[in-house]
Amino acid sequence: KAEDAKLALIKLRGEQNLDIVETEFKRMLMNFKIRQNERETNPSKIEAIKNGLTMFTDPSFLKPFGILCMVLIVGFNLSGLPVIGFYMIPLLLEAEIPIDPYLAAAMLATWRGIMSLIGTPIIGRFLKRTVHFCCGIVLTIGLLSLSAFTFFNQDSGLVHNAPTLGWIPIISILLIYTSVSLGWLSIIFQLRVSNNISISKKF
Repeated sequence: KAEDAKLALIKLRGEQNLDIVETEFKRMLMNFKIRQNERETNPSKIEAIKNGLTMFTDPSFLKPFGILCMVLIVGFNLSGLPVIGFYMIPLLLEAEIPIDPYLAAAMLATWRGIMSLIGTPIIGRFLKRTVHFCCGIVLTIGLLSLSAFTFFNQDSGLVHNAPTLGWIPIISILLIYTSVSLGWLSIIFQLRVSNNISISKKF
């Protein structure tokens, strides 16, 4: 309603000040266009929420996000890593190794930290998919060997008959920590970070 606005401005300033009216009116139109451009480039919070909700129904977002959620659940929660970290000392006590279990747990945690540092350049040199699948195979071997030891060592029968087999948990945890740190978990976290960046760019 530019004409009505100009007539209102003439009534406010007076017909004898048309030059002032024209100057102010041009300035008002320019400010209006600037605000309109700002709304288009920087939408309000409500518009941003609406855009975010519509993005969650976009297949180009849903597919990678769904894959990432599945990989994160399988890769972290179902990998046994949280459980192994929680029951590390009881596992080592059950193995009856000739090392202090707390010292062994600290050494295994240190090994995991070293492998995490080594894994960063390895991921950069090779294809992520290749590294991820290779680490998955090593992780599976470590989990199977640890599960088999726990199953057959009920009431410490296996360790009493063959004390050397008590080192299996440490070797298994070494394999698990190596595979997780070299790529299995670090690649998943990298994918999660890149996905979060792409979401923030869309917002």
